[in-house]
Amino acid sequence: MRALGKIRDRGALAALLEESTCFVLSTRQEPFGLSFIEAMAYRLPVVATHVDAVPEIVSDSETGLLVPPLDPDALARALVQVLSKPDRAAAMGEAGYARLRERYTWPVVVARIDAVLAGLTPQPTAETVPQI
Repeated sequence: MRALGKIRDRGALAALLEESTCFVLSTRQEPFGLSFIEAMAYRLPVVATHVDAVPEIVSDSETGLLVPPLDPDALARALVQVLSKPDRAAAMGEAGYARLRERYTWPVVVARIDAVLAGLTPQPTAETVPQI
């Protein structure tokens, strides 16, 4: 393991994700979790804390493992579990990639936004369409 600090170069970050075994982010607060989605794009199993929006992105025992925040023992157990079962970790990584494709690609997101906006926009009727 090595501590790298902030990585600003996206190419260097991509290279690190490509060579990684899993993605771990033990956070106390996470309003959306884009980092998890980026890790899923690299087919990485995720180990994360069960806070805020994380469970909406990381499905516990399917795409990764969720642990309570501020629980280093649970975090360690989850890491051991992922690292000691490479076939299971690979399956979680593939499931995460599938989840990303089903929920978080731009075409999927745009379709969901369009559906919501269509429900908010009044549909034209004969009475509201101007006659020329």
